[in-house]
This record gives sequence, C-alpha cells and structure tokens, in this order.
Amino acid sequence: QLKRQNAAKAIREYTLEDVLQAACDFIQKQGDEWVNYNRVSQHLYERFYHLKPKRLGQPGKRYNSLRKVIADYPERFQLRREADQPGVYWIRMVS
Repeated sequence: QLKRQNAAKAIREYTLEDVLQAACDFIQKQGDEWVNYNRVSQHLYERFYHLKPKRLGQPGKRYNSLRKVIADYPERFQLRREADQPGVYWIRMVS
C-alpha cells in the first residue's frame, strides 16, 4: 500500500535538472555535510515516477545506475566510498 501511495504522489514528468535539484534539496535538508547516498537515492526513486538512469545524464551516455549519473556532475556533488564497507557511499554538495 505504501508503494501505491508513493507512486500516486510521484512526479511523472521530470528532467535531469529536476532530479539533480531534488538531490541537492534533500542533502541540504539533512543538516549534515555528508549524507548516506542510499537515503538520497531512495528519496529520488520515491519522488520521481519510474526513475530510469538510462534516460538521464549527458547526451550520448547511457547509465546503468543513478550513482553514475550523479558522479558525472562533480561540480555539484562529491561521492566517497566507505573505507571498511565497499558498498556504502556518502554524498555531499560541492561548495
């Protein structure tokens, strides 16, 4: 039921800039410099209906993950991997 509620509220028409701005807004609201990337990703997938990384990013590139789309904008975001947990990533805004 929660999944259906999220789908009903999700934004159906969006651009790459909408997704990047939503990521910025979410990170800023957290109040910490570094935010767990999984929380950001979950927020974006809930906010944008059928978010598909292959349809985002720079022209001519087909991404297989949202993290790779975001990593392609180092002027806006910095990602780092947790040293002792390779599957855990952190993200922050570049000032």
